Amino acid sequence: MRTKTKQNTALVFLFLLAGSVCWGQGRDEVKLCHKGRSIEVARAAVLAHLWHGDTCGACPSDSDEDSPPRAVIVPSPGYPTIQHGIGRVARDGYVLVGPGVHNETLSSDKDSTPCAVIVPSPEYPTIQDGIDRVAHDGYVLIRPGVYYETLFIDKPVHLIGSGIRGSTRTEIVGDFPEELPQPYDSIGLINFEQGGEGTIKDLALVGGDVGLRSAHTDTAMSGEVVIENVE
Repeated sequence: MRTKTKQNTALVFLFLLAGSVCWGQGRDEVKLCHKGRSIEVARAAVLAHLWHGDTCGACPSDSDEDSPPRAVIVPSPGYPTIQHGIGRVARDGYVLVGPGVHNETLSSDKDSTPCAVIVPSPEYPTIQDGIDRVAHDGYVLIRPGVYYETLFIDKPVHLIGSGIRGSTRTEIVGDFPEELPQPYDSIGLINFEQGGEGTIKDLALVGGDVGLRSAHTDTAMSGEVVIENVE
């Protein structure tokens, strides 16, 4: 049962990442390259097409320039290994890895910062690691769980939890204050510093002087966000 849950969660993340790369804003259909031919498919069908080796955007023969795909799913017929995907995807592109154990040693000559990271993971063991190493305006996707961290953000970043209920609940937890903190010296569980802004989505912030501290108006909350800092 645990394995099935983990696989389902991984597939949801793949679906979200595929959508962020391929879906045009305001479009009901998405353009893909399918076996050398440009096609348009419904949004709900994008992941299945990528899984079978299709790539985002028009085929090179139908495009103004011969460009590598922006996203690939591995393993798939066109990309049997993760390294195949890394070698053939565009710079700043996405290699979406399916559930399973992949015994590979990976390398890349593409000097780029990831646009999205999933935490915790071997490469990003904490949420703060993900924040520090994701690209500007990137996405930190947080698995369900309880995280005892105080986060500091000094660039545009979007923190996306897995939910606030049941087995998908994602909590960032701190100590409850013993007395009412003063606004000028309070520390939040999430602190947007100079230059920091972004989105907080589907997270529970429990404890701390304040749940969220930000001096900017460009910080937004969406989905479901719960702030509980009073016992």
